[in-house]
Amino acid sequence: MNQGVVVEDLAEFLDQFERETGTARLMPDQDTAALRMIEVARKLRQNGAQRVVILTQKVAQ
Repeated sequence: MNQGVVVEDLAEFLDQFERETGTARLMPDQDTAALRMIEVARKLRQNGAQRVVILTQKVAQ
């Protein structure tokens, strides 16, 4: 598991996500487009992820 590690290469992450639980957790930076996250989640599902969790940060107002 790559907890807290920045992954630049999607193929690398596809090989290393938490296969024993089937869960892939992602925390995109604030500049990542929503469509890109959908694409990544779809690829993870196609590569065996049973569940994709996208973590976000609450911004103080």
